Amino acid sequence: MIPIVLRRAKPYFRELQRSFSAEELNLLYRLVRGEQPQLENKVDKTIIVRSLIRKEILEKQMVCVNDSETTHISFQVPLVQKYIEKLAEEEM
Repeated sequence: MIPIVLRRAKPYFRELQRSFSAEELNLLYRLVRGEQPQLENKVDKTIIVRSLIRKEILEKQMVCVNDSETTHISFQVPLVQKYIEKLAEEEM
């Protein structure tokens, strides 16, 4: 079902991909590989994440790990995540 939706929505996703900067796309690729951005360490990573949150691609969630809260970044829309996963596979 998802491949059919991705094919039919190809113009939307192509336009969405064009809206990403190289840094944003790189961060999204790392996110689909399971890496979390280290927001505390890099100012520009925070700026990139904020930009993707404003575009409604990502969302921040507070997660409790070992009795301490941490920020977890995830995709807001699972179908966009699937598209980014597909792009990442094609890049390899």
